[in-house]
Amino acid sequence: MSLEFLKFPPNVNEFHGYESKIQLEINSRIIDVRNYILSIMKNLKIENKKLLLKLKTTVDGVKTQFETLIATVSQIEQTDTTKLTLHHETIIILDFLLLSRFEDFSVGLQNLERTILSLGEGAVRDLIVLLLSSVQKIDDLLKIRVLTNTLAPSQDLFGKLGEDFEGDIAYLETLGLIHEYEELTRPLLFNKKQYFKKLKQYFHKTCLSLMEKDIKSIEFSQTIEIFQKRYPDVEFKVEDLERVAIELQDSGILGVIEKTSNTPMTIVLADDSSIHRDIMEIAKEKGYTTREEIVNECKLPIERVLQMIKKLEDTGLAIVDEDYSSGNKIYFPGLYEIEQ
Repeated sequence: MSLEFLKFPPNVNEFHGYESKIQLEINSRIIDVRNYILSIMKNLKIENKKLLLKLKTTVDGVKTQFETLIATVSQIEQTDTTKLTLHHETIIILDFLLLSRFEDFSVGLQNLERTILSLGEGAVRDLIVLLLSSVQKIDDLLKIRVLTNTLAPSQDLFGKLGEDFEGDIAYLETLGLIHEYEELTRPLLFNKKQYFKKLKQYFHKTCLSLMEKDIKSIEFSQTIEIFQKRYPDVEFKVEDLERVAIELQDSGILGVIEKTSNTPMTIVLADDSSIHRDIMEIAKEKGYTTREEIVNECKLPIERVLQMIKKLEDTGLAIVDEDYSSGNKIYFPGLYEIEQ
């Protein structure tokens, strides 16, 4: 998907013009999708043509709903800058989700159109059912987007979108279109899993920034000092960082030399760490990558690539998004920050 028009993040004064650009792109995708469906219908037998007609009817409903949305003036008025930013970023997320899902839907239809004559009726039916599921998700997203014109911004909605579309949110942070909120409170009792997941991501980013300076190893105490400067609003205890460092070592992400009576604890940045860095470099241009791209660019066997992606995913450093009919995408939270 070409996202050249998304290069420059909007400020409050530019937001409405920016929003219009995204909506024009979405509208263009809707027209493309509808034309693909009409073209495909000419080559289908009666049974599957009825199923495709159901798909077209659903798309027509989405088209009407979207046209109503862009013709409606938002009733939300905010003077609070924080709430206004939250409202704008919620809209950016939803519009992007609609755009990316329509792009994926369009690719799925193109694939169906190219292969329809070589596929059996059963296979064609399965593909159309998959596309019906995709357009239903688009319809659900659009209903939420319509509500943003009448409901005040909600941190709960923003948080829910972050949970349901973690990969997409990481991508938008990569583009710099929404903020990566780096405040993190150390929990006393509950939500420790999410706390350590986020802390691990921050610690990993700190280590990657050291690799950019060709640092191969560093005393743990020095790493803590650098971490505190990078993330002044993150609450943690030293033993928390020790824990995530050991977990990253257990996953093969980095090395840890335990402290002794004569030597301090040391972080080792080598081996797999450099390959992980290479993988993230591949993802920089688009904000995400695929297994196939990693295999081709890193010249690694697919088994090795799958193993490394699994390590990164298990440690919360990568997000494998399977919500696309055209194939999985791999995102890396905080990729934009690594470029700083």
